[in-house]
Amino acid sequence: MPKRADKSVADLMREWREVAGLSRAEAADLLGLSPNAIRDIEQGLRRAGDKLTMFALEKLIEDAK
Repeated sequence: MPKRADKSVADLMREWREVAGLSRAEAADLLGLSPNAIRDIEQGLRRAGDKLTMFALEKLIEDAK
């Protein structure tokens, strides 16, 4: 797996879901998004790549561990 600094928002979103044991639907409910939006972010089809988003996802991963 790439180092955290080398990960995309898609990688971080997927890692958070896996660490937290969430389905796309569950993650969508928690984040106020649709399951399709989660899928699109994870596949790199939807842009969610600002530094604040990456920081928030890294924090969610740490909290889920």
